[in-house]
Amino acid sequence: MNRSFDPVHGSLLKNILIFTPPLMISILLQRLFNATDTLIVGHFCGSQALASVGAGGPMINFFVWGLISLSVGSDVVISTLIGEGNHKDLFRAMHCIYFLAIISGLIFSLAGILLSPVILRLMSVPDYTFTETQHYCQIYFTGLIFTAIYNFGASILRSAGDTRRPTFFLFLGGLLNVVLDLLFVVTFHWQVAGAAFASAISQLFSAALVTLYLCRGAGPDRLYLNKIRPDPKFFRKILSIGIPSSIQGIMFSISNIIVQSSINTFGSAAIAANSAALTLEDFVYVASSAFNQTTVTFTGLNAGAGKTKRIPKILVTMLILSGISGYLIGFLDYHFGPELLGLFTNEVVVIRLGMYRLHYVASLLFLNGTIDVFVGSMRGMGYSTRPTLVTLTTICGSRILFILTWFKTHHSLNVLYLCFPLSWIIAIICQFFLWIYLYHQYLSRTAAA
Repeated sequence: MNRSFDPVHGSLLKNILIFTPPLMISILLQRLFNATDTLIVGHFCGSQALASVGAGGPMINFFVWGLISLSVGSDVVISTLIGEGNHKDLFRAMHCIYFLAIISGLIFSLAGILLSPVILRLMSVPDYTFTETQHYCQIYFTGLIFTAIYNFGASILRSAGDTRRPTFFLFLGGLLNVVLDLLFVVTFHWQVAGAAFASAISQLFSAALVTLYLCRGAGPDRLYLNKIRPDPKFFRKILSIGIPSSIQGIMFSISNIIVQSSINTFGSAAIAANSAALTLEDFVYVASSAFNQTTVTFTGLNAGAGKTKRIPKILVTMLILSGISGYLIGFLDYHFGPELLGLFTNEVVVIRLGMYRLHYVASLLFLNGTIDVFVGSMRGMGYSTRPTLVTLTTICGSRILFILTWFKTHHSLNVLYLCFPLSWIIAIICQFFLWIYLYHQYLSRTAAA
């Protein structure tokens, strides 16, 4: 445990400022290096290659976010055990987590490689980008096992209060990604396949770094490769939180795939514009994502230590910080949108279409961050299934319903992008009332125990 990090007894704001900035930098670096992929492909391979990468983005997110969301279960389990001071179970849980990372990474990698052609056809990816998009996605998916190992390993370190080393490991992997992008795409002329190879190799590098560090640790959080094995007790605990979270991430991606399928009907300029705008949008989500993960860890640590009265304070603090930061970054993203989109393409029509998404989605993304904080708080208390069901019903369901009804009769990009803020507002209202209900249920449960 980081000795300067004490979210159970110390000042909430002070500990948030210790914990969250490195985590935010880590997510920012991840977005920055992903943006570099898109930027290099857009500038050196043209708008059609950019469209090829963009067309496969929602499907890649489908598998990547499914994996990352699965690791939320390990965050909750490890932080709760640390809050309890249970070192014996911490050792067992950590090795079970690594086993789950390897198995889930293999399953997702194989599924992504085998299902890519089918999913891309269902997404109505245009024929002129289909082959290139398929190759890009399948090569990218070879690195998913390493994505799983890094994220599960990083979750162990973050739960112990260490957000700096995972950030540093990701930074080194990202630098390697940029170097390999330039080598494979610009020098070797491997086009979008080169960007995919660069991503897979950099994921391997980051996974190796976090694993080596854990193997050289001391105490109950040291990893022994020969002790990696399933543990029924913790397998169930991790999956009881992780599976609903993963399903939520997957269903989000499915709704985005449906949106992407609608975007594909507007042609290559709209696809390229959406790809560039989505890359910029990811930067807006940096703060919200960091505060979401902080909410899970802080709530889990305080729940494990029996500090139930601090849980609402954590929620309110995170809502304020996430809302302010998300709004400011979204405003800047939209205000400087033409200049930022110009980094990816020189085509005026692509920039104009990209501004539609920045206006209706990126500038209002702080609303999505509010939902994530509510859900993170409930997961930190050990509730995952019901927040997931509410999220799926309100966000995914409303988007699909919107596309099948209103968008059909008002077929334009502006109208299509409205489905995002409308679904967020509905979800916030429902998650607010669900949190109140589950928090009171949690207090009753702990009092009875």
